[in-house]
Amino acid sequence: MVMKLPLFRFLFLRGGILIFFFLFPLGNYLSFAVEGEDVPDSKKILVLHTFKAKRPWVRLFNRYLVEELKQRKLPHYEVEIENLDLVQFDEKSYKENVKTQLEYKYAESPPDVMIITFSAAIKFITEYDVFPDVPKIFVLPSQSGFTALPHSVAIPFAFDFKGNIEHALDLLPDTQNIYVVAGSDRVDMRNVSQFRNETREFENRISFHYLTDLSTEDLLARVANLPRHSFVYYLSYTADPHGKTVISVDFCKLVGEKSNRPVFTFLDLFTLNNKILGGRVTTTRATVSAAADVVKKILQETPIESIEITSPYFEYIYDWGELVRWNIDKSKLPADSIIQNRTYSFFELFKWQIIGGVFLLIVESLLILFLLINIKKREIAEDRLLAYHAELEDKVKERTEELNTINADLQKALDEIKTLRGIIPICSYCHSIRDDEGAWKRLETYVSDHSEASFSHGICPDCMAKVRAEARNLTSG
Repeated sequence: MVMKLPLFRFLFLRGGILIFFFLFPLGNYLSFAVEGEDVPDSKKILVLHTFKAKRPWVRLFNRYLVEELKQRKLPHYEVEIENLDLVQFDEKSYKENVKTQLEYKYAESPPDVMIITFSAAIKFITEYDVFPDVPKIFVLPSQSGFTALPHSVAIPFAFDFKGNIEHALDLLPDTQNIYVVAGSDRVDMRNVSQFRNETREFENRISFHYLTDLSTEDLLARVANLPRHSFVYYLSYTADPHGKTVISVDFCKLVGEKSNRPVFTFLDLFTLNNKILGGRVTTTRATVSAAADVVKKILQETPIESIEITSPYFEYIYDWGELVRWNIDKSKLPADSIIQNRTYSFFELFKWQIIGGVFLLIVESLLILFLLINIKKREIAEDRLLAYHAELEDKVKERTEELNTINADLQKALDEIKTLRGIIPICSYCHSIRDDEGAWKRLETYVSDHSEASFSHGICPDCMAKVRAEARNLTSG
């Protein structure tokens, strides 16, 4: 895609006087081409905006469109964006000149598909029959009174004020007053009229106060002193009662900063960093996304008559600071709510890192505890083992001493046994024994000295018989 810089603007006087006629470079258009240089076979997407290029919603729409088309990865294409400024210049001569310039500019390279935003541009296309055979995508705030054209589809950019108020009252059920902020421009008054029609059923239980006839200074002072049990509903403020123009999105931010009560709105543009609470809003990106889907199908040669458009898409968008400021229960918000400018605590920012760190710390602590328990068990086992070794050593020592004593006794016995072994000199007559020193000892004495044996004297039967025989012989003799 190629992106071209904006061309110079055509300047016209009110009343239809053309200042520079047929000077193409001074056209009242904003043109973009996307990605790359011009390609002969590239498809051309022409966007016609009702409003001027500096309108914040127009800039937002253009930004989203470029992003959404890039995401769809279409082959060679370029986007041309023309800002017709039909709200400020509504004269017939101006419109005729715009038609002439469009036909002249795209004579050699007509668009393959067109996107037209809001009713004034749609009415212009219808009345002046601009590019009648080109498939057209209409972006409409409301389809009431709209007659479908050949080769076209309509994407609702609807403002569901009834649904917005119902949701706001669900969040703040004690509400008694709603202060509606709107300017005095035709667009502002049209929004007020639609809002009144859609919210009549709430008038029997809620008081509506329309701050439409106040200057910017008076209005800001008014919203700064609102009673309790009330909230502000910001519609649009593009001009004050004296005709002084105001950038609505910037004024919305001032209302949010000054108001002493919550501020709801209906459009995502007003929720972008504007110090307001938000609410159930119509989203520009959803509308642009639907338009980009249709563009893709058309460029893929899908008949536009067979393309179906889904119902309007709304999102719940809130500012975190305002939710906290007004102490709104977050559980009452829809699950798919978008929270902008949310501030996070240290734990919320590093939640998973902290959880992971704590988990690792717990695991590490358990491992350390396990190791300490094992070390303690090992120390106890070692102490028991040392005690057992000491006990064994005592027993071994005691047993060794016992064995040494037994061995000594055995050795002594052996020595004694050895003493009584061998050839013992004994008298054949008196049976005395000669010791190692040559002295003769009685048998009893020798044995007692060389053993632990002791003697007692008696007489054996044979000797007893002999003694008795000798005694008889002596007696008889």
